[in-house]
Amino acid sequence: MTSILLRDTGISADTPPPLTREQSHHIANVLRLKQGTRFRVLDGAGASRVAELVSVSKRETRYEYRGGVETLPRAGVEITLFQCVAKAARMDWLVEKATELGVARIVPVLSERTIAGANTDRWNRIAEAALCQCGGGWLPEIPSALKWDTTLAAIRSFITSGGTAYIGSLTPDSPSFSSSFSPHPSAFLIGPEGDFTPAEYESAIHAGAIPVSFGPHVLRVETAAIYAVSATLALASAGTTHPAGPI
Repeated sequence: MTSILLRDTGISADTPPPLTREQSHHIANVLRLKQGTRFRVLDGAGASRVAELVSVSKRETRYEYRGGVETLPRAGVEITLFQCVAKAARMDWLVEKATELGVARIVPVLSERTIAGANTDRWNRIAEAALCQCGGGWLPEIPSALKWDTTLAAIRSFITSGGTAYIGSLTPDSPSFSSSFSPHPSAFLIGPEGDFTPAEYESAIHAGAIPVSFGPHVLRVETAAIYAVSATLALASAGTTHPAGPI
């Protein structure tokens, strides 16, 4: 079922909030939905409601609710990506796929070897489109980019609040992720193209991040992030910290 995101509108009201002209255009000309088509309205904070199109035009589309508000579940485990900003196309793809997988937040990080600029507004738009495409209920938080010292403080705070933080490691003796996995809120510190500097790597470990291997291959930035998220969801779903296989 097609989904439309209406943030901060309170979809529990009896009267549905109006769609913007851009949303009306998208429904009429891109999705080509017709009068009588049912779709799902999302607020990005877990609430969902079925609606039906009453009239469709490029300028104004009217709809009515059909049924009450449903609360959609979160992913099996709360996941935060502390993601060093990658080149534009790779970062865009990463945000899209992380949203589809149900990541709770994507925190852009500016490390020493980061070469791309932060574009939080663009990434939030990509996340919104991805949420509508996949029909998920929860929009990830994507705050302003953090500098390295602020990132370390955020990692410490995350751990203090009961979470477990990991840092992707290329060191040969690093344990596999599966052997270090803990079924708590998880944070991953993923490096930029060229990886972390030795000083950054050591400071992250000193802040409490656990170095883990994502397998025998050197992964691209976006691949490492999606691997970490997918492996976490799989391990949490299996209900074990030591499944078979080299995860």
